[in-house]
Amino acid sequence: SFSDDYFDAIIAISTVEHIGLSGRYGIAEDSSGDRKALAEMKRIVKPNGSILITVPFGKAKILKPFCRIYDCALIGQLVDGLIIDKEEYYMQNVNDDWHKCQKEEAESAESTIYKSPICLLRLLKK
Repeated sequence: SFSDDYFDAIIAISTVEHIGLSGRYGIAEDSSGDRKALAEMKRIVKPNGSILITVPFGKAKILKPFCRIYDCALIGQLVDGLIIDKEEYYMQNVNDDWHKCQKEEAESAESTIYKSPICLLRLLKK
């Protein structure tokens, strides 16, 4: 119920990938729930405002009832109408330590409910 252009910045860490997936969080299934959430963030952030998000990244799939895994194509659909100002990718090594990696390395990874590369995005409203 926030008005248009209300916030200077919005942060959604490890959140968007769960929105609209039924079974774990007591919500109804909505296959476009994640995109609707980003559209709402876009509506309530001020012009030139920032939206910071993280999402699991790799070979696209849905790990029901836990989360979505995004690839480049799904990221494009998710952030439609926003500018990707900055993007970074991280994955865990064999010791579970996080390290920065290239997008291509992250996107080729097979994700599980326990381990997945992460995409960090700073989005700007046009």
